[in-house]
Amino acid sequence: MINFIVIKKSTMVATILGILSIFFLFLCINNAKNTSVFFNLSKPTHIYYYDFDGDGQKDALTISEINNYYEIKIETSNKDYILNCSNINFLTICPYYDLKVNILDLSRDNIPEIILSNYYNNSCEYCIFKWNGSNFDNIFCCNDNMLGIMDSNNSRTPLLLKTNFLNNNNFSCYFLDNNTIKEVSANCSNIYSLDEVSKFIDLIEYPYEPAELPDIFIPNISSDELKIFWNLDKDNYEYKFQSAYFYDNDWNSSGYPSSILWTLSFQKINRNDANKPSKEMLIYLTTNIDYLNHYNISSISW
Repeated sequence: MINFIVIKKSTMVATILGILSIFFLFLCINNAKNTSVFFNLSKPTHIYYYDFDGDGQKDALTISEINNYYEIKIETSNKDYILNCSNINFLTICPYYDLKVNILDLSRDNIPEIILSNYYNNSCEYCIFKWNGSNFDNIFCCNDNMLGIMDSNNSRTPLLLKTNFLNNNNFSCYFLDNNTIKEVSANCSNIYSLDEVSKFIDLIEYPYEPAELPDIFIPNISSDELKIFWNLDKDNYEYKFQSAYFYDNDWNSSGYPSSILWTLSFQKINRNDANKPSKEMLIYLTTNIDYLNHYNISSISW
């Protein structure tokens, strides 16, 4: 005698959905273990959530404007903290530059470092904070306008790179050793895709629309993305480079970064009315390596 097991349709659907849910949850957890988290927070009076002290619970990072200064508060499960920079003027509010926060685990201890950038007195400055077990220490500051991370999320030790755009062939290199940023004596002059990005910055700052574009883009880049150069209204506005932040997010079999993400900030200035306030324009670039080991800009958004 053959026995049949009867499964109701609703039960079968629920079972399949449950299996799929577990499968996708596994994928999310697996990806989370291998992905660094980056934020580019440029909207004050907003709250952002992340585990900043490594206790497994989400903490709240709040950016507020108090008088002429930003206040950055982190509310943990045990205590509230205010981030204090060694330069007391660092958090001065600039009308044409929003405070930015990027989150990255430079120390590879599963507790992220907090990278801030701000602009004041016509100069960009970066500051890095690290959780020491009881407080957030300001372990690094620089007044260069280009900061980047190489080997951000692979098997190598992350390198912190800084320079000024006007002197961008002379990078200084650092790594995080316990709670201290230490300079690397090795030559760090070869920053991947820097030449292409520098030419892009020159195009944005150029006072007129370009007659032709340099060979810095992938062949099949979207024509809609290239329209940026003809949508800047340079008859009425000029653009001044303010800062760049970059990091690699993929690597090829030879260990070279195959993809680098850039965030560029420009001051947008009215040519015809000096009384009109300047604004900030952010441009996001992706550069990719080709089969000849050349880098080209593959994506533009703003």
